Amino acid sequence: MSDTDLRQESVAGKIIISRKNIEDSGVSTAYELLKRQPAVTVSAKGQLGLMGMPGYTQLLIDGVPAPAGKNPLDLDVVHIEKVEIVRSAMAEFGPFGSAGTINIVSRKINRRNLSMLRTGVTASALDKGANLAWSTNIADDVSPFSYAAQVSVSKSRKHVEEQSRLSEANAQADVAIVQRSDLWRQNDSQTLLGAGTIAWKYDKSNTLSLDPSWMGMQFDNRSRDSSIWSPLGRGPMFSAQAVESPFHSFSLPLKWETVPSAGSKFSLSLSPTRFSYRKELARDELFADLTTRVRQNQQHSDRKADFIKANYSTRAEAHTVKAGVTVSRNTEDTRFGYLLNGADDVSLGAFGLTKEAVDNKLSLFLQDEWRVDSSLSVNLGLASQRRFMQLHEGVFDSRIRYAVTSPSANLTWRENADSKNQVRLGIAKTYTEPFADQLSARPDINPLSPCPATGQCGANPPEFADTVGNPQLRPERAIGVNLSLERYLTADSLITLELFARQFRDTVGKHLELMNVVWADQPRYVLRPENLGTAWSRGIGIELQLLTSDISPSLPKIELRGAVNYAVSRISLVPGPDNRIAGQSPWTAKLGGEYKLSSLPLKIGADLNLLPSGWIRSSDINRSYSNHRFDLGASGTWTFNPKLKLIANIDHLASNRNYSEEEFGSLAAAYSSRSTIRKIEPTLGVKLDQRF
Repeated sequence: MSDTDLRQESVAGKIIISRKNIEDSGVSTAYELLKRQPAVTVSAKGQLGLMGMPGYTQLLIDGVPAPAGKNPLDLDVVHIEKVEIVRSAMAEFGPFGSAGTINIVSRKINRRNLSMLRTGVTASALDKGANLAWSTNIADDVSPFSYAAQVSVSKSRKHVEEQSRLSEANAQADVAIVQRSDLWRQNDSQTLLGAGTIAWKYDKSNTLSLDPSWMGMQFDNRSRDSSIWSPLGRGPMFSAQAVESPFHSFSLPLKWETVPSAGSKFSLSLSPTRFSYRKELARDELFADLTTRVRQNQQHSDRKADFIKANYSTRAEAHTVKAGVTVSRNTEDTRFGYLLNGADDVSLGAFGLTKEAVDNKLSLFLQDEWRVDSSLSVNLGLASQRRFMQLHEGVFDSRIRYAVTSPSANLTWRENADSKNQVRLGIAKTYTEPFADQLSARPDINPLSPCPATGQCGANPPEFADTVGNPQLRPERAIGVNLSLERYLTADSLITLELFARQFRDTVGKHLELMNVVWADQPRYVLRPENLGTAWSRGIGIELQLLTSDISPSLPKIELRGAVNYAVSRISLVPGPDNRIAGQSPWTAKLGGEYKLSSLPLKIGADLNLLPSGWIRSSDINRSYSNHRFDLGASGTWTFNPKLKLIANIDHLASNRNYSEEEFGSLAAAYSSRSTIRKIEPTLGVKLDQRF
């Protein structure tokens, strides 16, 4: 079945990106693959999500959240079998994902022998990189054993050149520039990821598989910041910073699959993962009186992530029932070190030099997909999770405990059995789960308003706020409705019109406030996550997938895809105007397509993403502005033969800078404003795909 057929058959409208379409796309990472999908929106900061709400879209790998430090969007596509996208909620994906779910399914063994090698390079005036990916599959119908392996290696160097200006104004609107800054940053990264599968089908009904994987990453960041202050003593005139962050992880999942009866399947998975993370920071600062400060921070974290997962599915007449249980335990042991000019920095002494965390979760789901008749299908489900987390940081002991339950219902109706056009309705109660870092009481002190080595910190201005978590943060609750009409023009061409609405309680947002803190003897401005009361979001989206030759054989064979979304939202405890949900733009638009030349073995394509400029307010004393995005990319694929392709692409064709602005304080009184300009350069990439 094609990806379009699979989408049509899914009651919840699950969008599938199959392995074939992943290979045909010519992209390297999950981020690049999803960015071009009409259903996926791109925020002003480049975050991906559904319905314009990236912070509310759940990202999973094989149905479970990725371990800390592993970003699913950075995965090389050589490790991906398929991607599932659901804009409503399904019980099998758990009680989270208020703005839908993106589930990345790891590469599986095929019953055929196939190997692939891909090499690529990228370059721009600021960046450069190279990657290599290899995969192989060995299986036949005679042997009970089958094997698969994938290896990807990448190395990149990215530069950031940024100019910023900090201004202050009083109630009489007298504006003075207090800081001009030029920032240069170099980010080097190296990644090696290997994964494999050994499967043993020891009889017709039972398969045992082992899926080891190893990841090693090294991040080296260097930066220099030159500033002119007025008056001179407000901050460092020059700072140089170096950060080294190696990350290593190893996972050894073991899975047993059995077919107890016709139409039924049971699987039991045990997945232990071990990973370590280290961060070493060295920062030199020079002040106007020629005073220098040398700061050295160290962080070494060892973590364990273990889970047992059991899933069962069965088909009986018109019903497909799925059920599952997952028990997980995550532990963290982190050690810190702080030095200032070679002596112990005691400003964070209340938090000690260790952080210990134990996070236990129990997740359950039950789902029934019922084909009522040839016109009506229903998907009903119930998912729940219980979480108990203990967090020890110096004198702070936090216990986070909650239980959530999410009912969901999806309905699909078509006029008759022969009609492909259908109406979908999805209703669900969902949650947004706090991340572990959002619950930590240990702050990050703003380097432009540092603390002395002799004791507690003093005051800081709002533009140089500290950041900290909030152990009292509660899960955000949402009631969501999705109503869509899918009209199939031909077998692979369709137009989708969708209305969506979300009503939130205990809305989580970043809040800037002046408060008493244990690391200072005066109140300091702190940016931390908080529950901000109720919120709502309403929107409409139009999605297009069109093959022009299906409309008329006389038209050139062009594959078009596009989407337009419009949304409004409000947060009750944030004053207006501009108090939208974080990351959501008033509208987004994208258009892309490919055309295969008839006279040459060449396919050309282009993708355009549009976002408007605008302000967004996060608290009564803080709002930010982003300029419009006009992100244009083009690609070309030359097919030498069915097994050898050359792919070239160029991104950021029409962009040359990002402009942003952030205001602190009230316009009716004294306030400050920071504006930032960041350079963007076109990036050229070339890849060679070889199959064996």
